[in-house]
Amino acid sequence: MKKQFHLFIALFICANAVFAQQKNHDELRSKLKTIASKYKATVGLSVIQLETNDTFSMNNQIHFPMQSVFKFPLSLTVLHLVEKRKISLQQKVFISKKMSDNFSFSPLKNRNKGDSLWMSVDSLMMYSISYSDNLATDMLFETIGGTKVANDFIHKVGFKNIQIKKTELEIGGNMELMYENNSPPYDISRLLKNFYEGKIVNENSKQILLHYMIVNFSSDKRLKGCLQPNVVVAHKTGTSPFSDTLKNICNDVGIIYLPNGNHLAISTFVINSR
Repeated sequence: MKKQFHLFIALFICANAVFAQQKNHDELRSKLKTIASKYKATVGLSVIQLETNDTFSMNNQIHFPMQSVFKFPLSLTVLHLVEKRKISLQQKVFISKKMSDNFSFSPLKNRNKGDSLWMSVDSLMMYSISYSDNLATDMLFETIGGTKVANDFIHKVGFKNIQIKKTELEIGGNMELMYENNSPPYDISRLLKNFYEGKIVNENSKQILLHYMIVNFSSDKRLKGCLQPNVVVAHKTGTSPFSDTLKNICNDVGIIYLPNGNHLAISTFVINSR
């Protein structure tokens, strides 16, 4: 895992430096491939400078498994349904002990000792994004009507290459199913861009989700790994269990608030890592 964090840092430094200096993308691509080749992994990267729309992508032909990155488009779906008044952020959702017992990773479950409880949609989204909580995520799926609702919404707003087909519980029962929630890097960066520009949800919804992405407890060693503490990063990580049998996955996507007032939408996916 430590080597993967070093890879994230190296990729980001290289991409950010070249964007800042407006160098040729062929040079950037060559440098990134050289960095990635040292790590025996498959790397996907997409960066969009939001103010200029300058764009760079690498390995965008690959549909990378998102892992918990899919919780970002899921939350966009939830907020869209809130705006349409089909659900509300204050709406209470019942979580049975039987349901919570299915999940080994859940800060929400751990804080409530695994007992049955009621939780608002807003709190479920906060746990899903800020803590990458799997139980909260599947309760959001249950609330909106399943993965198809999220998948259809993301396709409707112009992102047909993003696939959201499986719940956390389904993936937990068969880890091979994690590859069915996938996306090319550029599509996630473009989704981040459209979200930030207010093209997916309204300003109030945008600020709610940005806050949960900024107050992120899942990792500060990926996109944030080489940045000064005062640099704001709104991001969502995604990780597979590390083993010899799985194609190990280490992802991070988000919006970086640069000190000069500009912003980067960046998506980094690492698979097949050993």
